[in-house]
Amino acid sequence: IKIWDLEKRTLEYTIQKAHPLTIKSVVVTSDGKYFITGGIGDIKVWDFSTKELVHTFEAHERLITGLALTSDNKYLASVSDDMNLKLWDLSSNCLLYTSD
Repeated sequence: IKIWDLEKRTLEYTIQKAHPLTIKSVVVTSDGKYFITGGIGDIKVWDFSTKELVHTFEAHERLITGLALTSDNKYLASVSDDMNLKLWDLSSNCLLYTSD
């Protein structure tokens, strides 16, 4: 993961080996406190200020292709090449719904 300052056009920080292979989805909370990445099967929640991993969800069987947050940052939706939609409660780190 590479974090850029778009105003300065400079690389600010790099997180090595955030996911084993690839990251296809990234979303940032509306308050700017966290960013969330989707890789092959897992979703990772990162603290934006410290760049530390906060939580990992073992989420899907295949590559996560999309992430979306509700406007209050309470819920996260994820979709994957496994053809499932999942809804997560970020305050309790619980799976609420699976479309399978």
